[in-house]
Amino acid sequence: MESLENCIHTTKKYREAPSINPEDLNGDSYTEYVVNAASQKGLIRTLENIEKKLLAKNTNLESVNEAVLAVSEIIQNAQEHSCKFSPNKEIYVSLLATQTYVLAGVGNSGTPLSNDKARELIKRYDPNSRSSRGRGFEILRRTTDVIYIPQQEKYSEIIIGKILE
Repeated sequence: MESLENCIHTTKKYREAPSINPEDLNGDSYTEYVVNAASQKGLIRTLENIEKKLLAKNTNLESVNEAVLAVSEIIQNAQEHSCKFSPNKEIYVSLLATQTYVLAGVGNSGTPLSNDKARELIKRYDPNSRSSRGRGFEILRRTTDVIYIPQQEKYSEIIIGKILE
């Protein structure tokens, strides 16, 4: 497993983030969701549940919307690129939400995304492009404080962190 120094993206704000309290992993702060790779209804239902959970923890609508947008982007990319919209594949979302931060992990057993490919996608991003494609990592960079892609052999996962203000 790679270290956080090899993150795709880390902001200064994240480096000053509050530590994870082990107690946050208990109670209602931690939730897991499963989304079928072919189900848009499942995607929408999961995002609605995540939004409700985040708003119950933090009422800053802009921060909550950015976190939901980032998770949505990762799930949709997993559905399309990693799982190819296969009804036989599932996407797993882990969410740790507190009043001050949210951590979300989105994983699946589809085609893994490598760090090299992710870095290439970030470098290739052109803010002046008129294409509706290829903006996923730029959305993540603008809406989160950390993007981390642990390298797994048969499993793909993207972990994001956001400080809620």
